[in-house]
Amino acid sequence: MIETFTIVTLSILALIFFRPGKTEPLKSPLVINRGGQFHAVLAPMINLAQPLLENISRQLGEQERQSGNSQPLYFKVNDKEVKAHGKDFYLLAATLRDGVLYFQAAAPEDKGSDLDTIRAFSEAELTRHPATAAISEAAQAALSDAIQSAASQRGSTLTLLTQ
Repeated sequence: MIETFTIVTLSILALIFFRPGKTEPLKSPLVINRGGQFHAVLAPMINLAQPLLENISRQLGEQERQSGNSQPLYFKVNDKEVKAHGKDFYLLAATLRDGVLYFQAAAPEDKGSDLDTIRAFSEAELTRHPATAAISEAAQAALSDAIQSAASQRGSTLTLLTQ
């Protein structure tokens, strides 16, 4: 009886002290490339946004991806699991180009507007991936719907940033 109690006590203590903790936010940028699905560039401390991006990619089916290219969409994302440099939100840009989703996520800056911050970050990354076809309203609507649906499934709140 005492042996069983000792083993249970030691097991509980081992679980308390040696259990894995939460994933730490990275201190350097993270580039995620899922060939043919999406390409993401996440600023430091925002690597925990990856599940949202993968959910958006699943929401946007293969047929919608082939429907054309979209203009970049800019969002302010309130996600209970992701904090960006002490802020309760981060900035997200999403674009559909030639069947591949391009995401850029950045932390808000104290100077300037959030839209200017994410637009500059997005444009710098998207210059490496120029569009080869015209912008499609259907692709724009499909991307917007997929982002809204994925965010609501995760319990995140989105605010569309416009001029």
